Formats: sequence, structure tokens, C-alpha cells
Amino acid sequence: MNKRNNKKTLLESYPNIPDQELNKTLEIYYGITGRCKNHPNYRKVSNKFQIVEFYEFLLNHNYFERRKKEVVSVCRFGDVGDYCKENCSIKSQSENFKETLVGTYKIYFADGTEKIIQCLHDLYKRIKNNLEVSKSTFYLYCKTGKPLNISGIYKIIKI
Repeated sequence: MNKRNNKKTLLESYPNIPDQELNKTLEIYYGITGRCKNHPNYRKVSNKFQIVEFYEFLLNHNYFERRKKEVVSVCRFGDVGDYCKENCSIKSQSENFKETLVGTYKIYFADGTEKIIQCLHDLYKRIKNNLEVSKSTFYLYCKTGKPLNISGIYKIIKI
């Protein structure tokens, strides 16, 4: 369905939709759709929402009220799978960021040993005094698998 048809469909279902909500709904919807079609990390991700269903999802999750107080996003659970009402929620940027830090990580130590951990944030709290990089740089190194060479840790990768 093209952009004009989505807007028309949404207005037919919700003729009294405030202009700001209409425009924001379409902006987010097309952003998700474009990311799924064009971003290399989203090749196997689809936007399964229909436009009216997507607007109702935003309403049911208080998106428009929450965005008055904080920056919020439509997020997939665990950042995997398609965009659909069963696999998405509305989260603040800080909530979404924290979730990306939780997962299974493998730590490779300088002495050749390995360890599996479940929360990168907890590891950061334990070794932060020995780090020579910022918190955000630490997370970036872990996300990209870049060697750390800190606190006896060679590198950390998400598995």
C-alpha cells in the first residue's frame, strides 16, 4: 500500500485523529518500513503491521502520552523478529538501551580462558574502575567484538 492510501485508510478509520498523531504515526510507520527494506542489518525483518493496527498499537501502549514526557520508540522484543503487535512494545530510549545490554556474552580472557555471562551491565559495574575507556566505548567494543585488553579481558562478544 502506498503512502497516500495509508493516510486515507487511517483517516477513514479514525476521522477525528489529531494531525500530530496522524503525522507521527505515518512517520514512524514509514521509518520502520524503510529500515526493513533498506538497512543491511534488517534484511530478514519485516513490518507486519497494517497502518490502522499500528495506530491502535500506539494508542493501546500510550505512545502519544509517553512521548510528551520522554523519548520513546517502537521496539522489538529482544531486538529480534518482525515488527508486529505480538513482538513489539513501546520503550524509552534508556529502557531499550538497557535491554540491549542484557543477553548472553562470551568473555575471552588474556590467559586463554573463557566465561559466559548474562548481563553486560553487571560486568561493567565490576570492572569500571580498571577501564581506560568510557562506558559507551566499552559497550561499543563489546557490541563490535573489538579487543579490549583491560582487566585481563581480551574481548567480549554477544552470542
